[in-house]
Amino acid sequence: VLFFTAMDERLGGQEAARYFLREFGLTESYDSPQATGGDIGADGESNNTIANPIDEAYLHALFISPLGEKNSAYQQRFEGYRDMLLGATNITDTPINVEWLELDASSTASMEDGLKGRLSGCKYQSVLVGSAKLSPAVIDVIEENGCHARDVPTKVGSFDTSKEIFDRISERRMEFAIDQ
Repeated sequence: VLFFTAMDERLGGQEAARYFLREFGLTESYDSPQATGGDIGADGESNNTIANPIDEAYLHALFISPLGEKNSAYQQRFEGYRDMLLGATNITDTPINVEWLELDASSTASMEDGLKGRLSGCKYQSVLVGSAKLSPAVIDVIEENGCHARDVPTKVGSFDTSKEIFDRISERRMEFAIDQ
């Protein structure tokens, strides 16, 4: 379980991406012009190296935010997540496709309707939810579709915390939450 407190929204998105990358065969550090952090050696070169190539199964990632909410935090979270994942693909021939979905959060039914088509077929290996209020519906639809029970299960992380989020993490239905 990753409990990372993010005061910087972009950094929070990067930490989420790092978690998913480790889950799919990368160590915390890798060579990436878009990724931040890491060590610089005495020769001025980056000491960030990849331990293993990205598992071929990690091809699709999704970020979900509430529809119509004018909050720059969602954009920054997405950018951190996307840039870290895209940066990791600079060392492979298989890029990770990172998509954004805005979800109508006015009711559970509207959230589930918006998710069913998008999550059918279990295309995504990682889903980062920008707001805890969306997480229960996301997890329910992933489980309904059987995406959690495949050889390469869909892994879900969320920004913000709640009792419901902590319950899902303890039940191993969700990977982590990033506290705000």
